[in-house]
Amino acid sequence: MKKIYTHTLPALVLSLIFSNCRSQPYVPFPDSGAVWNVNNWYTDGTYAYFYFESLYYPGNTITALGNTYKEVYKSGMESITLMPNGPTTYINYNQSTGYALRQDAALHMVYVYTIINATESIFIDFNLQVGDTLTNSKIWWANSNFQVTSIDSELIGSSYRKRYNFEGINSTTILNQDTSIIEGIGSTSGLFWGPDIFEGGGDLQCFSLFNNQLYPVFGTSPCGINSIAENTGVGEVKVYTDLDKQVLTIETPESFKNYDYFIADISGKKIVSGKSGSQKNSIGTASFSKGAYLIHINAKGKSFVKKFIIT
Repeated sequence: MKKIYTHTLPALVLSLIFSNCRSQPYVPFPDSGAVWNVNNWYTDGTYAYFYFESLYYPGNTITALGNTYKEVYKSGMESITLMPNGPTTYINYNQSTGYALRQDAALHMVYVYTIINATESIFIDFNLQVGDTLTNSKIWWANSNFQVTSIDSELIGSSYRKRYNFEGINSTTILNQDTSIIEGIGSTSGLFWGPDIFEGGGDLQCFSLFNNQLYPVFGTSPCGINSIAENTGVGEVKVYTDLDKQVLTIETPESFKNYDYFIADISGKKIVSGKSGSQKNSIGTASFSKGAYLIHINAKGKSFVKKFIIT
């Protein structure tokens, strides 16, 4: 995480940095074309462990309380593992989250509307200052044991975006490596989730806007449906899908290009199988129903399974 350490930088440099943060234009929160790819988990501590791999995206327009909102949907897979050693049950979902978002770009505020009880709350206040604690007057998943420790900027796409970095206080330990809130994206722990602590949390895997991955900034694959990379011991294997072309793409190093694969749905039903002899292999997904799928790849005595989602 980038930080601004006030005791190590000359006053002139600090003045220039903070002047840049204040003067850069505000990046609005997206209300269309956005996809947040989020992993999150929680446990009841005794009976079960719940894990979710989800895509969140804005959908229908809702008018309520005199305002216009965009309803947020989610698609993905939930796994429920009974403690201590299973079994594990998998559930596909493609549904509304029950929440809708709107923003006031002039005030740099985003609000969330809870559909079931017709109430509005602050979702993210993008006017945070160093020293602010993340109470429910600042962010929806409030935790008063998190505090903004620095504010800087990050180049995302073609523009710099303000980034608010926070840490745990009062002996609170955060497990995430990156704990920040970014203009136009939200929390790096996920759209609706706070960072990992003892009993649960989330992690933003990637964020895309109109099929262009913007976060993480080092990503090169589309994040629209899924973007997975795994180190196989002989190099990195990437699995990702393209929203527009409706294909699943597998990229491998030269030494790993000869492999067998098959795709199955969550019930275990095999959908398609084949062999590859090239470093980049594309598989059509236009005929796939909406939901989560598992691709099994086997080569050189190694195998791995990854999930991807069709929305």
